[in-house]
Amino acid sequence: MTMIKLSDWIFTFADVRNFFRRFFEFVKNASKKDWLGFLLCAVLIGVMHFGLHFSLEGIFFWLFFVVLVFWNLDSRISIGLALAGLVVIPFLLALSSRGIFFASQAAAEQVAVWVYFFLVIGVAKQIIELKFESRKVVKFSALTGIRSVPRFERLSETEKFLHSHENIRSVRFSPDSGDSLQAARPSMPRRRRIV
Repeated sequence: MTMIKLSDWIFTFADVRNFFRRFFEFVKNASKKDWLGFLLCAVLIGVMHFGLHFSLEGIFFWLFFVVLVFWNLDSRISIGLALAGLVVIPFLLALSSRGIFFASQAAAEQVAVWVYFFLVIGVAKQIIELKFESRKVVKFSALTGIRSVPRFERLSETEKFLHSHENIRSVRFSPDSGDSLQAARPSMPRRRRIV
């Protein structure tokens, strides 16, 4: 059994020193893409705050979207934050209805707006991911000559049958057959009907 020290719960000077040590290690190991991203974020913050006069909330959500797209983070981060907000809303409304915290109804409405923003950002990021995934499939097939099938595309029953029967390509079809079922069968000499 481990002992819980008071320094585990209180912010100490060692924690500050550890934070700066990790921060400087990160700065030292950052790539050019990371520095470009930081510069882009700083310029975006300056333009939105001083030029367009966005609120702090608007700057945060636009910056969050840029970070998701630029560093190619998973869209589930945004959707997970939206789901966490959906969990918080009923508790805030319950606090308001019991009279414990009167401003919680306004806070619940604000969290609902944030949930909507996170969902919009998550869906936009998923659309971007889908667009780049389809480009990768096209580039792969152009380079190799092999058409890779994305995970969301399913083969029809006819295509499965044709892929499983490789020799179906050598079959000739009879052009003079009348019905469609006969046209789908390989051409064979016609038998005479015995009457």
